[in-house]
Amino acid sequence: MGEQACNPAMFLWASILLLLSVPRISSVTIHTAPELSFGNGTLATLPCTFQSSSPVSPQTAVTWQYVPSGGSPTVLLYYSGGESYHGNIPQFKDRVNWAGNLDKGDASISIADMHFADNGTFRCSVVNPPDVASSPRDIQVHVVEQGSSPRTSREVWVIVPALLGVVVLIIAIIVFVIYRKKKKDKMNYHGCSASENLMPHPVPLPRRLRPDTEKLVQAIRPGPQGPIIYAQLDHSGMSGANTVVRKDAVVYADIKTS
Repeated sequence: MGEQACNPAMFLWASILLLLSVPRISSVTIHTAPELSFGNGTLATLPCTFQSSSPVSPQTAVTWQYVPSGGSPTVLLYYSGGESYHGNIPQFKDRVNWAGNLDKGDASISIADMHFADNGTFRCSVVNPPDVASSPRDIQVHVVEQGSSPRTSREVWVIVPALLGVVVLIIAIIVFVIYRKKKKDKMNYHGCSASENLMPHPVPLPRRLRPDTEKLVQAIRPGPQGPIIYAQLDHSGMSGANTVVRKDAVVYADIKTS
């Protein structure tokens, strides 16, 4: 009996049925804060949220691990089916508690009375069958003196650009005010130009007497007795003709010596 030829259509349908029979596996998306700071002796809440394409079930499980600086991960708390199980880490004994709600996608925990020795990395993992694949998320925790908590890296990236923006705005305002002041001073200035300031000031010419006054002065012979008083004739007609009156407040005198 000869071999039957392979039917391509039958092979395609068989492949589709095989793929449909394989359980669908997707991942769980986990979100945490990359870095947190807590005061010494305070209660710390480590937030962890997740998203899954499957509804939460009794098989949903959360695992928290503690990774000390330069050490290996150790289970801190395991939560599933409404029950929490604590790991065997002496420094966290009776201090770690479940603080999440799986129905709301919350897998947070709390740690009471934080110590300086608690510095390190806290890792959150979530599985929700059939979504069993997930990438754990780490939180870098710093324990400091109360009232002196350092800024996290995310806060620094927000604060520094904001401060730079404020500085640039202040500089722009100062430059604008100076520019407006100079422009206003230039519009209000009505003096001479620089070229006019460089021109020499005219020298006043000596004062000359009226012709009739000059003739009268020449007719008077100065004597040795002293000063000569210059006077000006009044031609206004208000007094007698050729009356000599004093018109100027300044007396021109010349002292003659023998």
